[in-house]
Amino acid sequence: MEVRARTTSSTQIAAAVLAALAAAHLLWTVLPASARPWEWFGSVVQPLIGLVVVWLVWESRAHYPQRLHGAWTLYALSLSTWTAGDLLYYSYALAAGEAPFPSWVDGVYLLYAPLLLVAMFRFAHPRPSQSWERLRLPLDVGTVVTAVGACLWYALLARTAQPYFADPLGLGVTLAYAFTDLLLVSVLLLLLLRTSPWLPIPTALWLGVGLVLNIVADVWYTALEASEAYGPAHPVDVLYVLAQGAFALAALAGRGKPARSLPFPRWLRRLSWYLPYVAVAATYGLVVLVYGRDRDGATGALVSMGLVTLLVIVRQVLALHENDRLNQALRLSSEELELRAAALSHMAHHDQLTGLANRTLFEAQLREAIARAEREDHLVGVLFIDLDHFKAVNDTLGHDAGDELLVAVAQRIRATVRASDTVARLGGDEFTVVLSQLSEAKAAERVVSKLLGALSEPFTVAGRSLFVTGSIGIALYPRDGLDASTLQRHADAAMYQAKAAGRNGFRVFRPEYTAQALQRLELEQDLRKALHQGELEVHYQPQFSLDDRRVTGVEALLRWRHPKHGLVLPARFIPLAEESGLIVPIGSWVLQQACRQAASWRTRVAVNVSAIQFCRADFADVVASTLAETGLSPQQLELELTESTVMRDAEESLRQLERLQALGVRIAIDDFGTGHSSLGLLRSLPIDAVKIDRSFVAGLPTSASNLALVRAILTLAEAFGLEVVAEGVETAVQQDTLSQMGCHLAQGYALAMPVSAEEMGRILERGDSNS
Repeated sequence: MEVRARTTSSTQIAAAVLAALAAAHLLWTVLPASARPWEWFGSVVQPLIGLVVVWLVWESRAHYPQRLHGAWTLYALSLSTWTAGDLLYYSYALAAGEAPFPSWVDGVYLLYAPLLLVAMFRFAHPRPSQSWERLRLPLDVGTVVTAVGACLWYALLARTAQPYFADPLGLGVTLAYAFTDLLLVSVLLLLLLRTSPWLPIPTALWLGVGLVLNIVADVWYTALEASEAYGPAHPVDVLYVLAQGAFALAALAGRGKPARSLPFPRWLRRLSWYLPYVAVAATYGLVVLVYGRDRDGATGALVSMGLVTLLVIVRQVLALHENDRLNQALRLSSEELELRAAALSHMAHHDQLTGLANRTLFEAQLREAIARAEREDHLVGVLFIDLDHFKAVNDTLGHDAGDELLVAVAQRIRATVRASDTVARLGGDEFTVVLSQLSEAKAAERVVSKLLGALSEPFTVAGRSLFVTGSIGIALYPRDGLDASTLQRHADAAMYQAKAAGRNGFRVFRPEYTAQALQRLELEQDLRKALHQGELEVHYQPQFSLDDRRVTGVEALLRWRHPKHGLVLPARFIPLAEESGLIVPIGSWVLQQACRQAASWRTRVAVNVSAIQFCRADFADVVASTLAETGLSPQQLELELTESTVMRDAEESLRQLERLQALGVRIAIDDFGTGHSSLGLLRSLPIDAVKIDRSFVAGLPTSASNLALVRAILTLAEAFGLEVVAEGVETAVQQDTLSQMGCHLAQGYALAMPVSAEEMGRILERGDSNS
């Protein structure tokens, strides 16, 4: 900030010095020769003005974007060469009394033109993609400069340069001053008219003013030298000083301002593209005018006309060549465009992953099949297929493996149905099939049976065998609907009934499925809002020691207090949460609430974990962050998993359990005995407890088989050093039987009902089962 302030202050001082020097120079110039002091004053002040201008331009470059610093450096360098010319010229004049014209000093002066020209192109930074674009501007500038220069020659310069006709060097320098200035003005004008904004408007305007002042001063100066009328304190020097001031203002006025286009009328911008043709007309008119007055003096006009014509012809040849190149490129690309159009059409109507039809093509094919069935009087079947527990594959093996499985499923479905049938993927793990030209309803069921059989075969994905099942819904035209939308909706409703019936099966649409599907949809939408609207609650059921009726821990149980349906039990909404993916945020919320409550009670809490939660790669991280946030000791958290969850992918489950065990949390197998591989499960997995399923406890003590099963579980658990908790204890007889068999922990309605957190706090204070 201090550096910027010092820079601004020094700029203001320099600008004030420049203004003072310019004013002093002007005053000194207008004084009568008899009253003018210090004949050397102009020779000293004018180079000083140039040095201050160069310093101001150099300091101003830091106030422009980084990409323009190189252009501003060239701009400052071009003004430096002009100032160097002034220093040499006035040093020569002070030493010798008079500086000759022309001399090598004029070469130093003229260096400023190419440097400023390059600077202007760097400012505009045009980056055309074709060589034609790079050549067009120089050709147009050359055409315009030649035409204007020829007119200027016959109007003014011929008389001015007449004394130098016998001196080629003098004639060349005279023309160089005028034509370089004319070139710079033309380039600036065409760049402003044709390119995108490249300078702030004040900068562009002051740069133009400086160039115009310079061209007037140069023409005037060469005329004065030719007539030997130039001397100290001539007004032409004031023009040079004003030009230098304009160049300084170009740098100062645009500092911190954005690049803008000058408000040229649209017709003027369009006219700039026709300037070469205007130049041709001007030179032809010049030839006619000059030739009519002086045939011998028309040589220059004829040469300029020929040069302008040649440049325009070259421009047109290049334009024709570019047009031919573009036409050839268009012809060559037409086939590619057709191929791309075909590819885009395929992409618009097919699933990119599996190559099957997408929803758009499926619906079109279904409408066509319905129209044909109406004409030929046959049936059309619509199948809606949804893979069971597909999300667990994604969560466990990753999305790449999930995509590989979807491709394999698509191929197997395609291979099972007829070639005339349409198979589509609507998204995710949902597939649909149009069975056309069916003779009877049973034909659709036979196809579905074949599909279920095909899906039951193992899939090899990511180097391992996976067993995948599907739930399928069937809707038939015209019995279940007369249009594509109705048939899809009814097949979808039938599919959800197949899922509700236990999955891995099919259902044929029945009218009552529509109402059930609508209720299910409404409940799912309400569930999406329930978490954010505070409708979910965590109740707690205590676990007791059967030896002394002491509370040893609690189990967190989710409840939904629906504003319309009242208390909704988990059996009704948990499957919806799992299918929709809502189980992940809901499960995380339950885990957090339970841990926070248990930390305040300083007791152990058991939390049920769904298969979808458990299969997620970040589940252990979620548990760790929850423990850290709530302050609950890991040993006080018990995660309950079902046998089927753990055994779905035993290898990955083992790794997940080891990650959880490393955190210090306890692992319990819920509903133990209802799954499979129980003995192997107890032996191989890092678990701490098993919970005897309520279905085994319900038959005690009268059922001999239940007695045997419970006794076996207790014996196995004791052998492996596992804690056992009996679930669903509802009578005192069941309590006594379990206690006599050696089961020390239990929970159930006979001991305590699930209650709110507030009531649970009071039970823990009492420490007994009186609820």
